Amino acid sequence: METELAALIAEYWLRVDLRSSEPVDALFTEDGTFRAGTLDLDGRPAIQSYFDERNREQAASGRLTRHLQTNLHVQRTGTDRVLCRSTVVVFAGTGELPLRTSTPASIADAEDECIRTPAGWRFRSRHLTAVFLGPTAAAFTAPPS
Repeated sequence: METELAALIAEYWLRVDLRSSEPVDALFTEDGTFRAGTLDLDGRPAIQSYFDERNREQAASGRLTRHLQTNLHVQRTGTDRVLCRSTVVVFAGTGELPLRTSTPASIADAEDECIRTPAGWRFRSRHLTAVFLGPTAAAFTAPPS
């Protein structure tokens, strides 16, 4: 089970960082939610709409991200339900490769409620809470004011 969940999370970041052409929303349940700072998305259509727009903006600006997830802890909360907690380190920049960086864009705590479906494990919810913010952090990562 832990290996399958680690693979789900790794696949999510692969898709978010545009290293896969597969849609991000397919990793969520139909009623899945995503929360990060001021970003609040409900349902697969809203999640995919956000990532489609993000992909267009990144293509236009040349912004590149890499998300590194570590310290996965899995807690079973039901027969086909788990809570995953981990840490996410984000690097971001704009320009030609290799990009120069000195600090992460952000470091966040992730809390994921995952449900086993006929298609495999899926996110019921993803909640990212910023712990550290660097100068290249996405605008939505700051807490609401």
